[in-house]
Amino acid sequence: MSQVTAIISRIFMNSDFNVMFYDQYDNLVQTIETATFVEVVGTYLICGDGEGNSCKFFANTVTLIEGPDFSQTYVPIPAGFYQQDQAYFNRLSEMYTYINTNVVNVVIRSIDALEFSDGTTQTTAATGGGGSGTVTSISFVEGTGIDITGTNPITTSGTVTITNSSPDQTVVLNNGTGINVTGTYPNFTIASTIDSSVFVPYTGATTNVDLGEYELKAGQIEFDQTPTGTAGVAVMSWNDADGTVDLGLKGGNVTLQIGQEQVTRVVNKTGSNLLESNYQVVKVDGAQGNRLKIALAQANNDANSAETLGMITENIDDNQEGFITTSGLVRNINTTGSLQGETWADGNMLYLSGTVAGQVTNIKPTAPIHTVIIGYVVRAHITQGQIYVKVDNGYELNELHDVAVGSYGSKDVLWRDTATNLWKNKDIFTLIGPASASTDGYLTSTDWTTFNSKGSGTVTSIATTSPILGGTITSSGTISIQQADTSKDGYLSATDWNTFKNKQDAITLTTSGTSGPATLVGSTLNIPNYGSSGVLVYAKNSTTYSSTGTGSQILHSLLIPANTFAAGDIVRITARFKKVGTASTQSNITINTSVSLSGATVIKANVFAAGTLAATVQGSAVIINSTSNTQLSWTATNLGPSELVNSTSAWQESIAINWTANQYIIFSGNPSGTDVLSVIHYMIEKL
Repeated sequence: MSQVTAIISRIFMNSDFNVMFYDQYDNLVQTIETATFVEVVGTYLICGDGEGNSCKFFANTVTLIEGPDFSQTYVPIPAGFYQQDQAYFNRLSEMYTYINTNVVNVVIRSIDALEFSDGTTQTTAATGGGGSGTVTSISFVEGTGIDITGTNPITTSGTVTITNSSPDQTVVLNNGTGINVTGTYPNFTIASTIDSSVFVPYTGATTNVDLGEYELKAGQIEFDQTPTGTAGVAVMSWNDADGTVDLGLKGGNVTLQIGQEQVTRVVNKTGSNLLESNYQVVKVDGAQGNRLKIALAQANNDANSAETLGMITENIDDNQEGFITTSGLVRNINTTGSLQGETWADGNMLYLSGTVAGQVTNIKPTAPIHTVIIGYVVRAHITQGQIYVKVDNGYELNELHDVAVGSYGSKDVLWRDTATNLWKNKDIFTLIGPASASTDGYLTSTDWTTFNSKGSGTVTSIATTSPILGGTITSSGTISIQQADTSKDGYLSATDWNTFKNKQDAITLTTSGTSGPATLVGSTLNIPNYGSSGVLVYAKNSTTYSSTGTGSQILHSLLIPANTFAAGDIVRITARFKKVGTASTQSNITINTSVSLSGATVIKANVFAAGTLAATVQGSAVIINSTSNTQLSWTATNLGPSELVNSTSAWQESIAINWTANQYIIFSGNPSGTDVLSVIHYMIEKL
């Protein structure tokens, strides 16, 4: 038997193969997949994959399986490879040849131990399969969720407790709103019980809601006031700067601030491209393809300005569609006025230019250029300027609702036709008409010639007489008029005029009436006709004034204005009282500064006995002092058998009456029970 250690050191395989290691009890210990070589080193057999992974082992047999020529063939491997003979080597060479051309499994059986290239080792089982041996030490290693307690390692005898420190978790899934769970752990079935037809479908729980072709209905929609998304066509989002919602319009160049501006889509038929940077003003020029056609507007005549529509708000190529602003802001343009050769400021009003089509100006046009207001400069800036568009075309005279004009003439004027309440035009000479002897009007050329031919000559001398001053003027001089005074004629000064104006007009005397005071109204003085007796009747009355009830009652009162009577006057008062009833009743004549019995002074009192009685009382008052002393003298006259005064008359002899203040003569009484007291007539006279 010859040694082969020097002959075989490593056998390389051209094809990968699998090496499976079994212990002496046919337990699979280890597998090396895609091995590429088998190597003999000393008493070890080593196999590896060529990438640094290898296994060194002791074995008694090598079995080649799945090979038709080597199936169930055993190659004994004694303790030392170097002692093998040439026949063993030839057998390995045959294995090498087969492995190079076939996919095989190399089975290593009855191994004692494995040693791997990473330095770890693995021993075969100590028992089983009828083997025998002595265990000298058993070690237990804890792992995830495994606790080891007791004697460890066990070298002779002992007790080891292995505890599961992480017991299996029980998973319980419960039904919820719209969710139904069936099955048990670890196999569950989760299903939705919601009718998807009544809810909004979505694509992904954390992505955009996509309704497809379906609509969204809601009582209200609230926008996020701090959006972070990207604006675009058909996208709506909150615009906090303008305080409204933005809507991206078709084309992606125009964003509409909802509720704050209006735009319209038009077709450009100007013959050239329109640029937003030029913010040209356009007018309606017909329609095409369901769109208004536009052309450049200009204020040089009515045809070019009357249908001014709005301002370009995006680039619109010729014969293409785009948006213009009819009301609202046009932004991010040059509004300094430099494009127009002008200087603009915030708040400037802008007008349609009468000289450059489509252009605006801050200079107000004058006739015959039409005044068409385009809008206002909101911000004057070279790149971030803003114009608020608000087109006001103004009106032609014949566009006003109360003006009806026909063809114009060079001398036409407007006149108000009151029959139709309309302003109309007419030739001024036709409207006024020529003047005549009885009609106002214009002076005809014929009349002018007639009047102009009336006499002619030259003044050679002007003489003046008072109040005209200046002497005799033969060539030049000054003519004046003097001011009037007490001794000379002249003009009336303003002071004198006011003095004379305030003088009493001429008085007209009248004598209406037979009593009462004289009156002056304007320029009419009325003195009543008092008769020839010299007695001035101040007041008289034949109306009956009555009162019933008990206590003090005012029957009638008469105002004597202040200063009606003065010191030295004699005043006579006559009154007739009547009492009807069965009780005793008193009548009074009093005087007071107000129509009140409180504080009044009684100047005459009569007491009536029971029955129907009447009495005429008369007295005179001599005014000694107009404020403090008036002397009285009274008499009582009874008329008829039933008109007797049944008690002594009471009267005042001297009283203090202030005739310089308003005084009231008051006729009163104190009826008793159901008695009726009346003053039938009275008269006040100045003797």
